[in-house]
Amino acid sequence: MSSRREHQSTQAATIPAATGAQSKTTALQSVPSECILLATNGSAESNAALRFASAYAAREELLLRILTVLEPLPMLPAQPSGITYAMTIERERGDVILGAVRAQLAALATAPRSLTSMLVGSPGATIADAAREWNAQFIVVGAGRRGTLERLLSGDTVARILRRAAAP
Repeated sequence: MSSRREHQSTQAATIPAATGAQSKTTALQSVPSECILLATNGSAESNAALRFASAYAAREELLLRILTVLEPLPMLPAQPSGITYAMTIERERGDVILGAVRAQLAALATAPRSLTSMLVGSPGATIADAAREWNAQFIVVGAGRRGTLERLLSGDTVARILRRAAAP
């Protein structure tokens, strides 16, 4: 199992930003146990997946769990400050991705209830594990077009999710 940690607290997209944190917590206590998991990396394909997943979640009245995964950095014992700096940059990138997702959801006429999370781990395994933990009915990802060499060198996240996940 990958090492993961939840970085960002959850937020409901349907609650106006002007309300306090107490209201957000209260609204989230009544969410259903089943959800749709959208994994995003901020790409154009992920944005298209967001439009599909949000429409489906709104229609079926399901919670939309939005996840971005930060890949763990290799441990370099000689440069601990460099690792901290690189992880800070990754967290900032994740915050930008989730901020853009929240803005897109806020612009929708019928936005579903949603929670955003940022986890650290291998993307395929982390997404599949999160889907199982969050009782996701479906996993939605935007599959980009990559060349054969790039897939061979970096792997294919969608294929890894399919091998590990219980949800379609």
